[in-house]
Amino acid sequence: MSASAVNVTFSTSGHDAATDDSPLFQLIPKFPGIDLPEEVTEAFKDRIKVNAINLLIEKGDASALKEAERLLPLVSFAVARRGGASSSDYWDIATALELACMGGDWALATQVLPRAVLAATDSFKTQTTLGNLQLLKEARERAGQSIPELDAVLTELSARTSELRGEEQANAN
Repeated sequence: MSASAVNVTFSTSGHDAATDDSPLFQLIPKFPGIDLPEEVTEAFKDRIKVNAINLLIEKGDASALKEAERLLPLVSFAVARRGGASSSDYWDIATALELACMGGDWALATQVLPRAVLAATDSFKTQTTLGNLQLLKEARERAGQSIPELDAVLTELSARTSELRGEEQANAN
């Protein structure tokens, strides 16, 4: 389904997409009797926020792009506060990489990319990041923008994905 077919509301009833009382956070799974560690739920919230920004960019109209622009520094700050690019966790690093690409911070993206490549241990991880960044590329291309820096990020992540798939296949045999 294309993002343009998705009707997403990011500010409703005074709720802000960058805060914990947002309707977006109703998506976080609740398991009776199981308390997820706070760092797990915080990481999940950060991923929801990044995906929301990506959907706004994908939507591409003026109000969606303005909202993405407003949310980007808020979410980037939240991710950095949790460790972001300095983390040892792939998802934290990938989140920082995606945010850098969304914001056009190519110096940061260039800095974070090698960390993401090294932290990736499973092809599904890099494939997920590739998918998100491919959506970003397609949205930018529809807006008439060509971004060679994003192409370079996609190329390197694609190479790592292929490498990991080869390792996974060799280990399966």
